Amino acid sequence: MKSEKNRCPYSRKLEPFILKKTHSVAEYDEILDHLNHCDSCKNHFRELRTIYNYLNAELKKPINNYCFKILMEIEKDKISISNVLLKPQLLDEMPGERHFTAELVFDESDHHNSESDFDNELPLHKDEVLIRVLQSKDTNDTTLYLYSNDIRLCQKVVFVIPKSNITRQSNDIGKIELGEFNVDNFQNLEIMIIPKN
Repeated sequence: MKSEKNRCPYSRKLEPFILKKTHSVAEYDEILDHLNHCDSCKNHFRELRTIYNYLNAELKKPINNYCFKILMEIEKDKISISNVLLKPQLLDEMPGERHFTAELVFDESDHHNSESDFDNELPLHKDEVLIRVLQSKDTNDTTLYLYSNDIRLCQKVVFVIPKSNITRQSNDIGKIELGEFNVDNFQNLEIMIIPKN
């Protein structure tokens, strides 16, 4: 029993195994074989995997409203935060393309006056997309965060502003570095989103 315990892989070996970053095929097979025979390590492995799955899921979630409020308080002299709602257009679209009309919803500083509440769930209708727009007051550098009830409309999508010849791709949480842009130009602007699949 003691010799079996000494052969147990420690967390430093189980973590790469969980992340599928194992060393060699032989070591992978050895850890897998050990997990099939050692209940203690199997339980430890399950706990670690649960933690990693949770963290991975959290990293892919959109940044919540609370974080934006904190950011606004800390950086209120340096950035502005606006919200743009993309409403789907009813038109014949090319396969894979989704067309929207943009509407400035409210400025973050007016949030307390708004009837909308972005604190808990996003009050979005089917196929709508909310854009959180962060902009430097000094340089007008603009970062967008896309949100939708359908992640195919915000994560890893191609975001196109045809009128301005702007094409960008969002990352795993819907973030897009747009560059210098006038936020007021979003009003009634046509936006095209091309989902990954």
